Amino acid sequence: MKKFFILLITIFAVNLVLSAHSRSVTITVYNEGRQTADGSIIPWQKVKNKTVRWCAISPNLLKKNGGPYEFGDTIHIEGTGDLDGDYVIHDLTSKRHRNWVDLLVPPSMRHGKWKGKITKHRSKRK
Repeated sequence: MKKFFILLITIFAVNLVLSAHSRSVTITVYNEGRQTADGSIIPWQKVKNKTVRWCAISPNLLKKNGGPYEFGDTIHIEGTGDLDGDYVIHDLTSKRHRNWVDLLVPPSMRHGKWKGKITKHRSKRK
């Protein structure tokens, strides 16, 4: 019986740690602009070839506003189907959005809106 309770406590602790690193968000796509909020010029040819995967996050998710993320961090996106994967944060959404992620896609790609989850994959390189 003691081993059972230890196992339950361990499972609970692992789930608690994992859930602390992921966040439920609304995910949409965008394909406008030439420059991002961090000053990067959008490499449209690389976006089109899917060699670059960038995203924008809502201001409340940015570390300077109390969130866990910074420009340059890589996050893992889940919940969009074929657009799931790792994206680098380079831009911000409108300040009216909260817990929101926009995925940068070429104009030829479909548009959509999903409820999904993001997880910090790795911090930016210094």
